[in-house]
Order: sequence, then structure tokens, then C-alpha cells
Amino acid sequence: MTQTAADDQSPKQKGMVLLVTLAAMAFLVPLIYAGVESQRFHIRQVQQEINLEIAHRHAESMLSMVMLTLARDSLQNSATDHLNEPWASPLVLPNNEDGTTEALIEDTSRRWNLNALKKTDGQINGELRTVLNALFQREEVSGRLLESLLERLAVTTTHNNEPLHALEEILQLPEWTTKPLQTLQPYITVDDECRTGRLNINTAAIKTLEPLAPNLNWRSVEERRKQTPFAQVADLASAGVTLPLEAVNLLTVNSTCFVAQIRSQVQTVAGTLTAWLVRNGMQITITKTRWNG
Repeated sequence: MTQTAADDQSPKQKGMVLLVTLAAMAFLVPLIYAGVESQRFHIRQVQQEINLEIAHRHAESMLSMVMLTLARDSLQNSATDHLNEPWASPLVLPNNEDGTTEALIEDTSRRWNLNALKKTDGQINGELRTVLNALFQREEVSGRLLESLLERLAVTTTHNNEPLHALEEILQLPEWTTKPLQTLQPYITVDDECRTGRLNINTAAIKTLEPLAPNLNWRSVEERRKQTPFAQVADLASAGVTLPLEAVNLLTVNSTCFVAQIRSQVQTVAGTLTAWLVRNGMQITITKTRWNG
């Protein structure tokens, strides 16, 4: 009988073949596994990008609802608006299988706008500076912090064409820390798209109005506007509050500037659409949007 080639191999040769086979498998298996994982990662990445795009579309849908709400509010309240109470909770779109979306809208006319410290001609708004100085004193915040802010906004600095975009930017200024910022936060904003700096006397908190004239009885203003909103700033005199013309120029009876933060989530992917809006009667104009996803 003839022997096969395999029978002719010695045990040593068979061992070498087995060793080479095992070595090849040890080399190839991780490569195959890595390839499979890479493909899975790519699929997950594509799915997340799709979900993020869906979230973006949902946020834009919510923006349309925000604009409609602002227009409707203007129609219902000719002299003022009442966004403070109804919007204490966020607007929420109905849940759907693709995710959830909610919006928080800030009426920036209810707070002092720090960007209004610098007028269009590049000079510092002296009357607003006086008001903020009184606010800092009342809240026991060092006047040096106000001077630091003024230097940031002054025409002589390298930032002369760049407004503040977020309150947190103040923490980058000399001597500013989290504590004074948190103390002042209920009274200030940094809306960089609407820099009129005019405060709505119908919606601003009384403690926000008080620095205009700390010695006057602002509680009478609160009682009066609950009954009948002020139709013009001059009507403050009927509530016992008389202000100089410079201070009157800082005030308004309508809210015109808003910032909407719209957060949209699809599965585990979320993004935020920020929109700056200006209202003129029922006409709502989007001045800028930014999507962070």
C-alpha cells in the first residue's frame, strides 16, 4: 500500500503547520473584529448625524411656534405683554416617536442690557452707567467690577466692535467671580442683537426699576400696572414717579426684544437652537440664529 503525503509528514512537520495556522488566525481574527467594529461605529455615527438633523428640523418647527406666540401676545396686549407668568414654564411640542422639543424665551426688555452701555457713537451711556452704579451699590457689588466692565466696552479697547455675547464672558474680566455675577443676574442681560437698552416698565421687576431713582416709591407703580398697564412712560407721573428726561429715555412700555433657547432631542442626540427676535406690533423678525448640536 502507498502512503499519502500527510502520512509522510513527521509529527514535527505537522506541529509546524498547526503552529502557522494558529498564528495566522491570531493575526486575522483581531483584524476581522476591528473591521466589524469600525463598520458598526460608522453606522452609529451616521445614525447620530441623521438624528441631529431631525432634532434641528424639530427646533426650527418650534421657532415658528415661538414667533406665532409672540405675534398673538402683541395682538392681545396693545400696551404691554404678559409673558412673565405664562412663560414661567417652557413651551413644549407634543411628544412624538422621533423625540422631544422645548423652548425657553427670554424677554430681554425686562432687564438692563449691558451692551447698551456703549452707544452707537462709541461713547459710554452715562445715564445707564448711573443706574448700574446704583444697582451695584444696592446689591453690595464692588464698583471696581463696573469699571472693569466699562473698560471692556469702552471705545479705546481692542474689543471696541465686539459686544458681550453671554453673561459668562464677564467672568473673564479682572476681579469678576461667580458670586457677584449670580447676584446681579436677575437684573441684567447681554442681548447683542437688540441694544436699545430700554427697560419695559410694565414687565420689569420693581427691584430692577428701583436703581433709576432709589428714593422714590416704586411700589405704587407695581400696584398701578396690575390694574392698567402704562400706555406711555410719561404716565409714571400719575403713580407718583417723576424722572428726568435722561432716565425716561431708558424706558419703554412694550417688550420688543427676545431670545429663544430651543432644545431638541432625538434618542440620545440633542442640540440647541438660539434665536434673536425683534417684535414690532405683530411683525416678528429673526435677526440671528445659532445651532449648537
